[in-house]
Amino acid sequence: MDKYPQLPDRVVDIGPANTQLRPRLILTGGLSAPYVVLSHCWGAKQTYITTSSNIGQRLAGLSLEEMPLTFRDAITATRALGFRYIWIDSLCILQDDR
Repeated sequence: MDKYPQLPDRVVDIGPANTQLRPRLILTGGLSAPYVVLSHCWGAKQTYITTSSNIGQRLAGLSLEEMPLTFRDAITATRALGFRYIWIDSLCILQDDR
């Protein structure tokens, strides 16, 4: 039995501790690891989401400059806590998938 929970199908990999690597969405393939979760209220407009048309871009890397401040703060806090992975609902769930 794994010490850590199985990750969801997709998470944001922010890199090892003490790095400033560009975050990217990854397909976990059943990997087990500790992770942080951000579930948030989107407000009236969803501006930084993952869809079937942009998932390739998200897998290649995420632009911190384009992210909402809430996401950037969550990534900063996740790094400070020593975690490598964060699940953010609007990024890790395909928003145009039934």
